[in-house]
Amino acid sequence: MPESHRLCLGATLHLETVRHWLATCDVVLAIGTELGPADLWEERFALTGTLIRVDVDPAQMYGDHVADVAIVADAALAVQGLGDHLRDVAGPASREGPGCDYRAEQEKLTGRWTGYLRALGQALPEDAIIVGDNSMVVYHGALVGMVIDPPGRFLFPAGFGTLGFALPAGIGAKLGRPDRPVAVLAGDGALQFSLQELAMAVELGLSLPVIVALNGGFGEIREEMVRKGMRPVAVDLHGPDFPVLAEAYGAHGRAVKSPEGLREAVEEALRTPVPTVITFTEPCGDDGPE
Repeated sequence: MPESHRLCLGATLHLETVRHWLATCDVVLAIGTELGPADLWEERFALTGTLIRVDVDPAQMYGDHVADVAIVADAALAVQGLGDHLRDVAGPASREGPGCDYRAEQEKLTGRWTGYLRALGQALPEDAIIVGDNSMVVYHGALVGMVIDPPGRFLFPAGFGTLGFALPAGIGAKLGRPDRPVAVLAGDGALQFSLQELAMAVELGLSLPVIVALNGGFGEIREEMVRKGMRPVAVDLHGPDFPVLAEAYGAHGRAVKSPEGLREAVEEALRTPVPTVITFTEPCGDDGPE
């Protein structure tokens, strides 16, 4: 699949442009998705066209978006079957999409992390496993702005909003595939839900870069409050000095100030037989704190 199409598919979970485009489609084919508010980041997402849903769970046909055409099947088998039938359809398949303007919105959404995400991609081998937490750097950044193709993998708790997922899941991924490089990506707020698991990673002797974007708390909630004209409440956290805390656990710790510094730190961490906590200060967005 061309890179532009991969980027577009990755952006569909986040970009308002694509949600609005889907709402105007005559037919929407939804495969293996709950179409829930946590997936679409919009509570009142509406589809005006015919909705064809493919899911292994029959209950999904009657969820937030009731299927006009319900197909209960394994997603892979259904896609293969549809592909076989579509080969017989005359004429070239249309590639009409939401238009070119999604790129501008993608840049607006991901721009503050672009340099750091590019550096992370350069540092990691092709078969790396990235485990992301429910943090802005992931769901507004890496999920949209990083293209990861097989044999690489991106693990993320889509739909559940689980803070603290990345570090224990990263440990599990490294134990399950010790031959593969694994990296954890999280914000400072999310990481503190399961930071104590760093002790287990040290005890197991895992080579595990843990990249932490610092924004002083729960940045996404803070920015949403500001956008709505509210005074931010209970979203600013006093965080520890993560590199120093990592050293206290017996891990390594580094604070970097540039994308190039992140690339070098991750490359070094992959050669280190214990975890390395690497922090960088997240650039502010338009609605973020000064």
